[in-house]
Amino acid sequence: MTSSRLQSSALRRRASIYARLIAPWLASSRRAIVAEVPVGSRVLDIACGTGDLLLELAPRCTEVAGVDLDAAKIAYALGRGNAMCRFAVADATSLPFDNDHFDVATLSMALHGMSDGA
Repeated sequence: MTSSRLQSSALRRRASIYARLIAPWLASSRRAIVAEVPVGSRVLDIACGTGDLLLELAPRCTEVAGVDLDAAKIAYALGRGNAMCRFAVADATSLPFDNDHFDVATLSMALHGMSDGA
């Protein structure tokens, strides 16, 4: 197996582990966030991971989009099959959206992954 295939496989495993172990642990936090987002909002979730928050927000929002630096997590989110949700691999400092496009932006469970120089 080539180095890039090994790396890709490791990234997919990491996204799967996140989805099975971390995401369920955050369920109560997601419910609290959903309760605060006004119905009909356009929402951007920064560091969206595997897309759990956006999947919960989608039925009550007009638009939901998520960005994450981890391509494997974005691939996992895309594979969950909700056409209402848009996902992109992107850095929060250079978002692929127009300014003032969203009504609400969320950021949860992201700061632990940033270096001191971020």
